[in-house]
Amino acid sequence: MLGLGLSLWSVALGASWTPAALFGAGQAGHWAEYNPAVGRLFQDAAGTIPATLADQPVGLAKRLAGSVDAAQATALSRPTLARHPKGGRRNLQLRSDGIQGWSMSGASNVGNRKIMVSTANVAHFGFGSPVAFSAGVATQRLKVKKDGIYSYAFVALLQAGDGSSAMAGVSINLDTGELNSPGSLLTNYYASPTPDADGYWSVTISRSVGDTTSAARVIVNNTPGSSFVFTGDGTSGVLVKDVQIEAGAVSTPYQNVITPNDITEAGKPDIWHLWNDGGDSLNAAPLPAGTYGLAYVDVLGGVTITTAASDGTTPINLLRAERQAQVILRQGAFTAAEEAQIRSYWGGLYV
Repeated sequence: MLGLGLSLWSVALGASWTPAALFGAGQAGHWAEYNPAVGRLFQDAAGTIPATLADQPVGLAKRLAGSVDAAQATALSRPTLARHPKGGRRNLQLRSDGIQGWSMSGASNVGNRKIMVSTANVAHFGFGSPVAFSAGVATQRLKVKKDGIYSYAFVALLQAGDGSSAMAGVSINLDTGELNSPGSLLTNYYASPTPDADGYWSVTISRSVGDTTSAARVIVNNTPGSSFVFTGDGTSGVLVKDVQIEAGAVSTPYQNVITPNDITEAGKPDIWHLWNDGGDSLNAAPLPAGTYGLAYVDVLGGVTITTAASDGTTPINLLRAERQAQVILRQGAFTAAEEAQIRSYWGGLYV
């Protein structure tokens, strides 16, 4: 991940145009971006508590150019600071770095990483939070590692409604990486397991899904195949990390999902933005009456350019997208040339 203050870095690197040029004649308005490294965001409307981390509220966004800032005095109506990798979110897991929130059966969650088996003569497994899908193909990749005496794990992508004979999964030898695909289960596509330097095996599964939910499932086993019931030792288990479930039949580079508002990907810039839960707003202080150019860009580079009217007394809401990366409000409608400059500038940052 690359945490750059994108707009200011573009200035430092010699970009020939930035939105600051739109205010060259001293026009009223507001231009802001939301990378906390720029130091223009605060959790409260008074500007006393800096907003520096994903999932913090934003009550004040100070302008980079223009004449007014944007604020929200009501705590429940403040947007949330967020970061996604450039290109957007693909990993649909609620948490991906371990087994946080996983449900256990005949096992315990140890340190949000280990599925530790109980001493009962049962199946010992854990499964993750459900991920909603439209009909199509889903692909899961996760990493597993032996921890104790049991040398096998059954890794599955479970769809809601699947019985034990309909799980899409594969048995892996945790010592050698050898795969065993039980014939009674669904037909799937398996990538050859690849070992990490720290001893984990990466296993990929693709399967058809319907309009329902799917979840990762890891079953600790003492033999290859799909006979899961055995008496555990109360200590051994399987370590799990880097869980990724995504749409499509191709496994893509791993995205680390800490929360839905805090997602990073190695080698990709962080796109800092504001998340609007549907009831949030950030209001510019009242501006002189007249027509204003309004432009905003979302986290995927979608640009909207329109106009807004000020009556001279009513604040203008500057939070227009669900996940907004920048906004410009400038006295006077944008010309065709200015619109082209805005689109080109944001296209270089977000597309």
